[in-house]
Amino acid sequence: MNREILIKKWLEGTLNSEEKIAFEALEDSAELKRISNAMPNFKAPKLETNNLKNNINLKTNKNPNIMLKRLLPFAALIVIALGITYFFNSDSTINTATKIGEMAKVNLPDETKVTLNAASTLIFDEGSWDENRITQLEGEAFFSVSKGSKFTVNTTQGKVTVLGTQFNVKQRNEFFEVHCYEGSVEVEHPLKKVILKPGEYISIYQKQVTSGNLPIVKAPSWTEGRNVFRGVPYNEVLDELSRQYGVTITNEVDASKRLFTGAFNNDNLEEALKAVTTPLKLDYKITGKNVIIERK
Repeated sequence: MNREILIKKWLEGTLNSEEKIAFEALEDSAELKRISNAMPNFKAPKLETNNLKNNINLKTNKNPNIMLKRLLPFAALIVIALGITYFFNSDSTINTATKIGEMAKVNLPDETKVTLNAASTLIFDEGSWDENRITQLEGEAFFSVSKGSKFTVNTTQGKVTVLGTQFNVKQRNEFFEVHCYEGSVEVEHPLKKVILKPGEYISIYQKQVTSGNLPIVKAPSWTEGRNVFRGVPYNEVLDELSRQYGVTITNEVDASKRLFTGAFNNDNLEEALKAVTTPLKLDYKITGKNVIIERK
């Protein structure tokens, strides 16, 4: 849903369960709610932009001026909407986020089990779970879904719907991939709608759709600390290595059109770098937490 419409519906108190989760996933939802909560004590028509800017600097590493410009119109909108009664029970919204190099296991109210990969976020509304099994994912996660009503995983790239099954969803920037391990999975994307069976996968990157079959296994290898790639953009492989090891990688080689097939483990940085550079005849240099990828 359009961001502006989502915020407008939040102000009006007309968000449904799925839209509430989408609102929580907005990067500045906490800031918008903070502004709204402060409005009863608001004594002057002038917005304290310095304080707002300081708070934004603490909560994001993005350009604060851009963030401030994006927030100010909505702060004004909240002031106008002070007379509107709305209902949003943030206490029932559960947000689980992993750090760099970290994995986490999440048990949902229906005993569905989720394994979150590094630098990923999972959001769901516990209060409405019995009526709507809806989650919002940013990053990568493996789902083992308990049988029951429709279960939905929303991402910024596409939507995955199942009844009871096991599947993996990865959404990183422009890269979107779904792999079915058990049961069947319906995938909806602006470019493609498909039902996957066990062993089947679909990946979409920069409007290019790839699908196929893989040997049927119980779970993705990353849950055991091994990252496997098949025809994945090289920059995405480096991004994943960066997420797992907490290093900053500078790629001095044009890799915009390179695809990588291979794997690396999460227990040895040197070996991981060799695994992703040697097949492409590249080299690397490590300086503290910084890595440079270069030609040999």
